[in-house]
Amino acid sequence: MFKEIFHHIDLGRIGETGMLLFFITFVAVTVRAILTSRAELDRWAKLPLSSGSVDETSDREGTR
Repeated sequence: MFKEIFHHIDLGRIGETGMLLFFITFVAVTVRAILTSRAELDRWAKLPLSSGSVDETSDREGTR
C-alpha cells in the first residue's frame, strides 16, 4: 500500500518547498533584525545579566 503511495509522489516538490520555506524564513529574520532599533537590541542584550526584568526607565537613569 505505501509502496504505491510513494511511487506517485513527486519528491522533487518536497525539496523545492523546503528551500522556499527556508528562504522566506531567512528573509523574514533578516528584515526583522535590520528594522529592530538599537535601543531594543541593547535592552535584549542586558536581559541574561539582569536579576529581573530590564526596565527602560532604570536604563535611562543609570540605576537598577
